[in-house]
Amino acid sequence: LGVSDGEYLRISGPAVAFLLKALGAGADRGAFETVLAHYKDHCNDATVLAAIFEGFDANHVADNAVVCVQLAKRAEPSAAASTVKLLAALGRQFAAAPPPSHLRLPVLNEVWRVATRCTDLDDYVACATAWLDCILKHYSDREVKVLLADVLRHVDDAVESGAVEARDEETARPLEDLVGLLVRSCADIGAHVVLGSAHSLKLLDAFRPHRRSEIAKELLAGCGSTKTPLKDPALVHSILEVGRVAHDSLDCLSPDGEKLHVGALITGVLDNVDFGRDVEQQLGILVECRGAFPSLDVVLDRVVVDIARLAMKCRKLAGRAGGGHTDRTLGFAKACLAACHVTIPSLNRIFRRLALLALCGQVALLNGLLPHADACFKGAVQLIPDAPKTEAVAYGAGAEDAHTEERLAAFSKQFCGALVCAPGHPEHGPFYLVLGLLNALPRYQHWRPHTGAKASACLAAVPLLGALSQRRAPYRVAGVDGNDVLYGGAPEYLEELRKHLGAAVGAVVAELTAMGRDDARGNAPSDPQLLKRAELALDLVNALLPCVDVSADSDAGTFARNLVKLASKHKDARALKAYHARTVDALAAAAGKREGAP
Repeated sequence: LGVSDGEYLRISGPAVAFLLKALGAGADRGAFETVLAHYKDHCNDATVLAAIFEGFDANHVADNAVVCVQLAKRAEPSAAASTVKLLAALGRQFAAAPPPSHLRLPVLNEVWRVATRCTDLDDYVACATAWLDCILKHYSDREVKVLLADVLRHVDDAVESGAVEARDEETARPLEDLVGLLVRSCADIGAHVVLGSAHSLKLLDAFRPHRRSEIAKELLAGCGSTKTPLKDPALVHSILEVGRVAHDSLDCLSPDGEKLHVGALITGVLDNVDFGRDVEQQLGILVECRGAFPSLDVVLDRVVVDIARLAMKCRKLAGRAGGGHTDRTLGFAKACLAACHVTIPSLNRIFRRLALLALCGQVALLNGLLPHADACFKGAVQLIPDAPKTEAVAYGAGAEDAHTEERLAAFSKQFCGALVCAPGHPEHGPFYLVLGLLNALPRYQHWRPHTGAKASACLAAVPLLGALSQRRAPYRVAGVDGNDVLYGGAPEYLEELRKHLGAAVGAVVAELTAMGRDDARGNAPSDPQLLKRAELALDLVNALLPCVDVSADSDAGTFARNLVKLASKHKDARALKAYHARTVDALAAAAGKREGAP
């Protein structure tokens, strides 16, 4: 026929592969060794040997690993199966079933002496990908790093020789499968294996910017999905570098959903970072995140919360009775709160800044850092007039903007709760934060008339002042003397308190009066509006009961009964019926107790 043996084997290669696959299905080790013996005696073609490797069980190949490697090195290459492609087939089998443990390293060294001399980048990377799968599963981290370094060397040599161009599709195409294997291994095997080497990061430079950022996101997703804690600082830094690649691909035109996705991937990684008792290392990582991801609010938000948590963890680690600090842990707590204080202004959402400032102020109180607490609480009060009319409730493109007055009223209540145990200022007086809040709330420009939100916000100061009027505060922070200790019911203190209480009550009454008037168009108040007004009136009565004299002949008692009378117009409404009855009973009980007092 005029066809050479090599050409004949190339043409009949699929048939040979089919026959060997059929023969190898269910064959035992003896059958495999018999086929190898026939191959040695009658054939030396790489196409046939590749069909033998792929047709028989991987365990038989692994048991004869040394023989198979020697045969692969001596096999006559063909167009369909070069020596490197033959070694790649061997690597795929060893990934499924590795050689005996004492032979693994010698086999790998023998294979790579041949593979590393390959000058065809596509064939070399295909072989490296097959063996990388095997090495990730059955070898140590060292072998992974050596292989990745060799891959990078081949890529650099191909670029320098002009065979391919840097960051060209022809360069990146053969690396896709290899990098995809690394991405999958992040979740399956662990980030410490995949990203424990700088070579993994350098591989990303072979791709164009868009693809590089997509690979970075996939790597971050793999690192975030693993349940193994990240404790190696070098590894964490490598992962953050991957995160920086994803972050730097974003710009002002990037959709909010994309920013949220990248932020969620980075915070997922932070979930796994845990240095145990080494809180200084943990703080260093969080501070690095603050500088690395300045345009991702969701990451900065998480950084502040985690740093505040670190301050509390350090307090616990100090092990002092009552939660006190040593000199070293106190300095660390100060550093944490300072980091929070400089990070919070970077957030775009005002109400998250308010919430975080209040949180950090409470953390500072618990750690006995009164100047830091004052700075955080004061910063929150100063931020209130700048609150926008609408703001998204949550991060993300799907979050709808909502009017902020209800959220400001809710913040006012939570903030006043924190101020119960906050001591006054030696220069500005015991009530400077309360006074600042009462002055800041009217300066918010977006109160809607007749909704009751402004009255609710101002009303929060009434129970606060009532708590501060008590000889002993209802709750306190260990190691921090509140106003009950510092001022001890002094006449001047009580006189100033009554003055501020009158101002707070006056602000609430002014809003209740406005809610009962016709609106600017002359429309009478609606039923829901009047119902809300009645509810607020009852709230004010209940807030006043613990702190003022409501006996029958007192001005406060007359005022409280007038408020109850105002609410009585709606006492049969389902939403207020039980509340109104309980308030009437509580008012009667408080008046009786006052009148019966000696």
